[in-house]
Amino acid sequence: VDLKATAQTLSIPQFWLDLSETERRAYFREFLREIQLIRHDTTWELKLVFFFGQ
Repeated sequence: VDLKATAQTLSIPQFWLDLSETERRAYFREFLREIQLIRHDTTWELKLVFFFGQ
């Protein structure tokens, strides 16, 4: 698996819009290790941590 190409594809919004809900869930289960909500004073940051990101 070309992880760089996979990461680039997953970062394209249209890729996610073209998937069915079932397909989106399958991708999240396969690639997503962790979802982080980080608070910065008055704002929040959502961080998706993928298995191949570290």
